Amino acid sequence: FFFNDTATTEIYTEQIVGSVRCVQETEIEIEKDNAKVESGWWSKRKANSNLNSKVNKFKAEVFKLERETAILALEKNISDVNPLIFIGKLLLGIILTVVSIVWLLHILLFILIRKDGVPIHLFLNNLFIGLEEANLGFAATVAFAGFALYLLWCIQKGNIK
Repeated sequence: FFFNDTATTEIYTEQIVGSVRCVQETEIEIEKDNAKVESGWWSKRKANSNLNSKVNKFKAEVFKLERETAILALEKNISDVNPLIFIGKLLLGIILTVVSIVWLLHILLFILIRKDGVPIHLFLNNLFIGLEEANLGFAATVAFAGFALYLLWCIQKGNIK
């Protein structure tokens, strides 16, 4: 979708124009059907059913058109965005995925799996203690704060929609 090419933009614009025409045609059909409601229970039921299906089709086409318009707006503005932002987001996503996996392993090895009431491995505790023993107390504090704040952020993000 995201090319800075006028041909791609023109093709996509033609697609949107086609969708607009389809929405307009459906709207005209709905108005015509509303005008020709006959008398009688069965014919009114049939007309209402027909009208409901056309209204649903109209809503679906409008939704599709809104989505296509949003994509087109993104496509038009993509040349203004620095490509390093996408690379940075990718790297941040990979790093945070690794941190999540490390947290899950720590929960599994330190809290859930126990042998005679003792954890089978200290995992992150060993990391922080090792940093302290190597006279890198500041690094241990920063690492602990980073892991704790990441866990807090994940919990908050999960609770707020």
